[in-house]
Amino acid sequence: MNDAGAVDAVFVIHQDVPLEALRRACRDLPGARMVILTTHKPFSNEIPELRQLGEDVRILSFASLLSDEEMAQCDAAATNHCRETSSGKSRFHYVRGFMAESRRLKNRIVCEKALRQFQPRRVFVAQDLGIEGSPWFASGAQSLSCPPQSVGSPGAIARLRRLLLQEITVVPSTSDQATQRSAVILGPVHRIAIREGQVALRQRWLSADAIRRISGEKLFERTVSATLSGRGASAEFDLCTTVHSYSAAMSELATRLKRTLRVLVDGHHPSNYSLSYLDGFGECVFVASNHVSARWFERNGRSVVPALWFQPAERFVPCSARNVRSVMLVLNHAGDWSALINRSDTDLVVEEFVEMAAAHPDLQFVIRLHPTMATPEHEGVNSMKRILAFLASRGPANLSVSDRPLAEDLARCDLYVSEYSQVLIDAWKRGRLGVAFNPTSRRSFMDDYRSLGFPHVQGRGALKGWVMKVLDAPAQLCASQNAAVQRFNRCQETWERAAPGTPPRDRSSLP
Repeated sequence: MNDAGAVDAVFVIHQDVPLEALRRACRDLPGARMVILTTHKPFSNEIPELRQLGEDVRILSFASLLSDEEMAQCDAAATNHCRETSSGKSRFHYVRGFMAESRRLKNRIVCEKALRQFQPRRVFVAQDLGIEGSPWFASGAQSLSCPPQSVGSPGAIARLRRLLLQEITVVPSTSDQATQRSAVILGPVHRIAIREGQVALRQRWLSADAIRRISGEKLFERTVSATLSGRGASAEFDLCTTVHSYSAAMSELATRLKRTLRVLVDGHHPSNYSLSYLDGFGECVFVASNHVSARWFERNGRSVVPALWFQPAERFVPCSARNVRSVMLVLNHAGDWSALINRSDTDLVVEEFVEMAAAHPDLQFVIRLHPTMATPEHEGVNSMKRILAFLASRGPANLSVSDRPLAEDLARCDLYVSEYSQVLIDAWKRGRLGVAFNPTSRRSFMDDYRSLGFPHVQGRGALKGWVMKVLDAPAQLCASQNAAVQRFNRCQETWERAAPGTPPRDRSSLP
């Protein structure tokens, strides 16, 4: 496209916008010069149909019009906004408010730049999946008419059950353990490691919110204490939950029981991440499994302690040099919980991985989709479908999509790739060769691990060159990763010894 002069139209869309909606809007724009501005990055099989919409079509992603500094400013301003307007609200309302404001500010920057750069005669906007219409409509944009996406939702009974009941895990202490306190964890614990041999009793009970509404905290305490006493365990227990399960009602329950709420960190939190949703947590102590995740909480002034007595000590295992025969891409999931996250980045990673599979027909390549991708608040209901369609049209025969459980996927490949993911960290922990790949020039959310020496590549095309080095000299790169493993373990031991409020541990769980 010749950039000189005004374009006929700018279409602001996301991946769930059907092509027919764009065709309808283009009927009044014959032979139009247009810009398609997307929150995702169209795959090569999607581009030809988009180019047919007009005589001269340019396709850009939101991320191409944003700097790292501008996106960070959106998060900072949204945090200040929520601190002024969301005081006393639940974490759910705080997070929703933060995402809405951060998304609005991000769209305002993109809108101003697009109008200035393209001077469009008309602008059509489809909301959702990273698009906030208010800045666009204030500038005279029209709403792009799209049929609602079909999204399955739980029935009334399922919603009521989810409101009233929750999973709880009771972890009893035994007489041979150093601690004399048991633990009760509110909410699912599938992302929390429980040390080998430790009993963990999972059941469903009243949710913290239901307990608060019926003033049943004493009943809750008596029931848990009876369960523990019946197993010969200490009836004294620590009240816990996880970052992903937390609700304000849990902090209220802990206060009523005169206990400290311990929030187990069940994911990767890079230290260069924006403050984001942390203000949505009430009074609590965070429990981080490793020093890397702890930094983000410490940097933002929150109390952090190392893993509790029932969790295994975090240590990484050295890898052993072997020829690479299989490579797995582990996808993270994107959403609006931070302006620093862009849905288009995931598409760039997928594209390069597919190109790499085509260049190495003698190797096996596998993509592990993130289980929460196909949800409206993340990539959108069609996110998995469009990746599968892309692979069907462009993917080589040696590339497949995993349908196996995580444990199997972590055991079956020789090399793991991810933009940023707890699963990549788990692969390193288990002694697997892995690399963090940032396809952009902006910040990497794996910088903490890069500074320790773990493999990391950045920029388009960088992954292909790095993999060639692995294929030529696996022992050399394995030795480099093992040096990083040693640094991580040393830092971990130092942090555990120095961390304030370090809880007593069963020494048999240490390496």
